[in-house]
Amino acid sequence: MMNEQQLLAALKRLAEGGYSPAEWLEWWEHNAPHVKKLLPAGEFLRLKPRVASHGETAVVRRCHTEAIAILQKRGVTVSPSEELKMLFRADEEARAKRTSFAAHVIEVVEDELRASCPSAFRDTLYEEYLASGQAAAEHDWIRQRLMNCFISVHKPPDWVGDPEWAFDDLEPMVFIEQIRLDETPVTKSVLTWHTMLYIFGRRVACEGGFEMKYEIVAQSW
Repeated sequence: MMNEQQLLAALKRLAEGGYSPAEWLEWWEHNAPHVKKLLPAGEFLRLKPRVASHGETAVVRRCHTEAIAILQKRGVTVSPSEELKMLFRADEEARAKRTSFAAHVIEVVEDELRASCPSAFRDTLYEEYLASGQAAAEHDWIRQRLMNCFISVHKPPDWVGDPEWAFDDLEPMVFIEQIRLDETPVTKSVLTWHTMLYIFGRRVACEGGFEMKYEIVAQSW
């Protein structure tokens, strides 16, 4: 059974860089039930690692900040290592670059292409950009990469509201057609009205050839 002094020693080790992100997450997995008994609920919840989309370092950085606060509240002196500071600084810079890239993707997709895309698609593009060697300017690379992604059979969609481009497996589907449902006896009795239906499709390879997938996006006014 862990006591308070053992917990504070572990938090001090975390705060001063004694645990790698992976080691701390493993420590937490084994000791969380004991920590919960030793800390007030608020401190426990703030210290608890939360899932982050950009790796273990981002998760542990938040734990590290709370560990320092817990220690200082109890009068324990903490001296974070320079190596740890550099790790967190590099992680913060990497996250800032990723955020900037995502903002540029949104700008091109929404303003220039009148489409939309999920955050996972933006993350995938960023990894692809990093793998490319980043030779081209970021905004130019994004525009060139996306120019042939959002395809329409005929005209592009005329959105009633904000763009809601359909995706399948993080790939933009092809816009086929849109159908306007006005107020008629049929729509009033068995369907809906004042609604625009946007039909998307995608051809997916399968054994023996391909199969078609379709998706409908509905917008009302």
